[in-house]
Amino acid sequence: MYATLRAILIYTISYVDDGFGGVISEFPLGTNPLKFNFPIRNRIISGLADITIVIEARLKSGSLITATHAIEQGEKYLHYREE
Repeated sequence: MYATLRAILIYTISYVDDGFGGVISEFPLGTNPLKFNFPIRNRIISGLADITIVIEARLKSGSLITATHAIEQGEKYLHYREE
């Protein structure tokens, strides 16, 4: 099921609306969504973003992994923590 939905999403992003979308990945097409691949993906997301904003996150969350990548890349980073 996941592979079929991923293929539909890639097609939609790449070819709908005159094909002005794109898909970026370090993994070959068909790679399963393994837990340890997500931090690598988050590094790409933080590198492409103009700014990373974290509103609330658990200590070992993907949000903080993305924020850490942003800081390491010299990207802008904002966070909000309610006391």
